[in-house]
Amino acid sequence: MSASRLRPIQGIADHREREAARRLGADRARLRAEEVQWERLCRFRDEYRRDFQKGLQRGMDAGRLAEYQVFMARLDEAVTAQAAVVEAARRALAEAQKAWRLRHTRTRSLDKAIERLEVEDGRGEERREQALLDEVAGRRGRAAARSR
Repeated sequence: MSASRLRPIQGIADHREREAARRLGADRARLRAEEVQWERLCRFRDEYRRDFQKGLQRGMDAGRLAEYQVFMARLDEAVTAQAAVVEAARRALAEAQKAWRLRHTRTRSLDKAIERLEVEDGRGEERREQALLDEVAGRRGRAAARSR
């Protein structure tokens, strides 16, 4: 097989690797955005808790305490839900990394195979040229021997 026959396959492999790299980048960005959102929720929850503690020290009625407990429960649910979203984004990123590594390895293997075939193609061409030169030299040698 010649290297030129593998060029279209190499182009497809390169395209697939670039697509996998693009997805990997998008998944990295998505994970970071989800982590930032989780961090914001955690900070807000912590600030709200601190503010509530200050309010308790100043005195708070039962109605306000009940509202706080309901709100904190919802906020805790939001933090837990966002943590699940972050974990799903981490899994998606791990899958994207795995897919990219596989595509990258395949592309590099194909590149190496093409390089080897190009070397072999070059050697074959050199052998053909040498055989032709040998044939021409042989003809000249036989022609020179006949003319003597």
